[in-house]
Amino acid sequence: MATSAMSVSENVDLTGKRVVVTGASSGIGKELSRVLVIRGAEVIMACRNEQKTRHTINELASSLDEDQVQRLVFEECDLSSLKNVYSFCQRLTEQAVPIHRLFFNGGVFSVPFKLTPEGLEYTYTANYLGHYLLLRAFLNADLLNSDSQVIATMSEGGYQYPFASANLEMLATPENASYLQRSVARFTASPNSKVMMMLMMEYFNRNMQDEVAPKIRFNSADPGPTLTDNINQMGIALKFLAPIYTPFFMHSVERGAAGLMWLAVADEAKDLNGVLLNKRFKEVSIPARSRDSNLSDRCWELSEKIIETRLNMPVSSLCREKGSLLAS
Repeated sequence: MATSAMSVSENVDLTGKRVVVTGASSGIGKELSRVLVIRGAEVIMACRNEQKTRHTINELASSLDEDQVQRLVFEECDLSSLKNVYSFCQRLTEQAVPIHRLFFNGGVFSVPFKLTPEGLEYTYTANYLGHYLLLRAFLNADLLNSDSQVIATMSEGGYQYPFASANLEMLATPENASYLQRSVARFTASPNSKVMMMLMMEYFNRNMQDEVAPKIRFNSADPGPTLTDNINQMGIALKFLAPIYTPFFMHSVERGAAGLMWLAVADEAKDLNGVLLNKRFKEVSIPARSRDSNLSDRCWELSEKIIETRLNMPVSSLCREKGSLLAS
């Protein structure tokens, strides 16, 4: 199996396709954006920091032609802010252009416990809840159709770390977290949020395939230890040691993005749904805690309740204030 996003997408033509990539300003998201636009797609780079994303586009421009650069489009989307995410969804709804690939790639790692201005835990919101809102709003707006795919970036911690769990209390009422829970959140929040992402995938594929979202596939891939901006979130010491140890333990973003790209474009992946691929492109068993239907029901319903409370509207009304803009 070829091991770069470019090689697994060879001879693929994505002309006329719109792709949304969260966390596209660096790392795997940046590489996905580069290759997708080379293959002909329009890429919506859904990122928090406009200056950083513009800089990324300028960097990519050196190896792209003018038409390809024009198809790299920045849109502000701060995954840690539900109101900001919803504003992004409204803008894309107004454009009324179908989304053919939706990459849930953005997120944070090893960030100490902190609350967002909306009173939610930062990592859980940026890694999971913001993406949940994207999915629900885009479904309401009929921006996702039978040609659409959702591809989520996973991590080994989410399915190999034995203590990773869907901490619904931290998701719903982080202000009540104990001192111990706050102290260890830097190490537990990211893998826990990946468990929730897998539960979202399980619920979606079990409950929403027939009537709400026919033929939309939702898969995930673990890129493995990849040299991305997550290194910078692990502290000053590790940041400076990275050039020494990363060549032995980590691989390039070109390789890290390969599994995600393969799920999005490969003919062999067309019949896959609800799967998790590891860094070797092998389907791995999803842990019981991440495919528990009762738990996924609870997580889905709680996420819906949190969004309705913060946005002060039913989830069923998201991006429907002016009616559905696209034919189903």
